[in-house]
Amino acid sequence: VHIVYYVFIDRRVPFYKRAVLPRLQDLRDLLQHQRYNLGLRRDLPRMGRYTWFEKFDYIGVIWGIGVMSLTGLPMLFINQALNFVPLSWLQTLWAAHSEEAMLATMFLLVIHMYHVHFSPERFPMSLTWWNGRISREDMEKYHPLELEELKRREQEAAKAAAEAAQPTAAPDRRPDGP
Repeated sequence: VHIVYYVFIDRRVPFYKRAVLPRLQDLRDLLQHQRYNLGLRRDLPRMGRYTWFEKFDYIGVIWGIGVMSLTGLPMLFINQALNFVPLSWLQTLWAAHSEEAMLATMFLLVIHMYHVHFSPERFPMSLTWWNGRISREDMEKYHPLELEELKRREQEAAKAAAEAAQPTAAPDRRPDGP
């Protein structure tokens, strides 16, 4: 629900600038992350609010909802659909629907469960999905660019608060002349 709101409804950031949308940098992060996994790199790539694998999860969800909806609706209303398309098309949609269901199930069981729950670094699971909080260590490791942005905003807010709290000089109220 949050991602749907953030991507399609929230108007504070223009659509093309949303952090959750895939960028070329995500491909670079993916390659650097694989080099890290193979021991060819000492540290993880520096990622922002959404890592490449989180975006991959979100794209999978959006793709899955689209495919399951487009293939499922004609099967749900089969009598009406048969007035427009031949039975062979509905059978093809059924095959696509069941294949997408299997793909989504396997993705959840293998990719998502590993990254979110069974990774040795997060076992038995990350509680971020439950309480919305992330540890400083995880922020430093997986989202260092986001952490830097948060620190920068915090410093700007503190500076603005300090400037607003400084008293202004009182006007000179001495009488004119001796």
